Amino acid sequence: MKLLYSLLLLLLLIPSLSFATIDVYVQDQDTEVVDLYLYRTIEEVNMTLDYTAGDQFVNITSTVAPTNTELLMFRERNGTQFFQSYIISATSLGGNEYEVKLGMPIDYDVSHTDFITLGSKNWAVDGSTTPVEFQITPAGMVEGYEWDITRLMMECTGDGVSGPDAKPDYTSFFVTDPITNGIYFQKVDGDFKNIFSARDNNDIVVRMYDLTINTNINRNGDYTAFARRTFNGPSKNGVVLRLDSTENSSFSLWVQDDLTDMTLCTAVAQGHVTNTEENKLQALSTDTENALYTALAILIGLAFVAVGFYLMNPALEVAGAIWFIINGVVLVTSTFYATAIFYFLVGIAILFHTIINLREK
Repeated sequence: MKLLYSLLLLLLLIPSLSFATIDVYVQDQDTEVVDLYLYRTIEEVNMTLDYTAGDQFVNITSTVAPTNTELLMFRERNGTQFFQSYIISATSLGGNEYEVKLGMPIDYDVSHTDFITLGSKNWAVDGSTTPVEFQITPAGMVEGYEWDITRLMMECTGDGVSGPDAKPDYTSFFVTDPITNGIYFQKVDGDFKNIFSARDNNDIVVRMYDLTINTNINRNGDYTAFARRTFNGPSKNGVVLRLDSTENSSFSLWVQDDLTDMTLCTAVAQGHVTNTEENKLQALSTDTENALYTALAILIGLAFVAVGFYLMNPALEVAGAIWFIINGVVLVTSTFYATAIFYFLVGIAILFHTIINLREK
């Protein structure tokens, strides 16, 4: 009967033994989307006013006159909000102040203390002398805030390659002649990790797989090429590029050649927000729950060992414990000592399981 009760008790304890976990973040259909142009920073600009969600005009102070070929990037200082939009128009208000009309209304209440960047999305630039960087980053936002980049989209437009036939092909670089030094992609999170580089469309298609070259000119007389690289998924890299505000992480495209033969080149990073306040609270709750399960398992293991010792030797003498271990095989035929052995071994198993899981954690 004692043995039956012990087995029932062990079954009740099984859930508390499964406390070994890995860090995960809840991601569902409501996770906020990240869909941003990689941009070259022209200048960090200032605002003297705060704006509310829905405003489409903002006044900025900049030493560089903004144009409708550029964009504004907003990042909430020590917050979780961000917003990016191209500029429709910019009207001078005198001095270095401009009224800027955005391509869409701001979607959060912007403070004049937020990070606001005037940038350019067009990477058809001359990087032959000094490499030019185009990037996105959550730097300066709330500590531990993360973006997971899952896909990269690229597009270039231009009047074609040199020679009698201007049509680009796999020996071209997008819609211009192959380049010498190449472009490359890089993730920075305290360390530098280069993702890949490319000098022609053969490199692009091998690294990105999805490449479409439109050999029919558009109404402006230009050719267009599109490329896509997906990072996550079992048939891809199987991972995401995680950008963490705490580490000032960034994802960058570097241009090392003169690409001004092309009219426009853009790159968009797509993904989602990962670590929100809700997820951080849930992670904290999970850690607390795991700690309680661990403590409970240790106490239960010690209790089983103690009961086993007690049934063997009520005085709980060390010598008796050693005697029990040495002679346990002989005494197993006794129902009394078989129960003691059961409690003792279950306690040891629980403690061993707990220690192994803590080491793995």
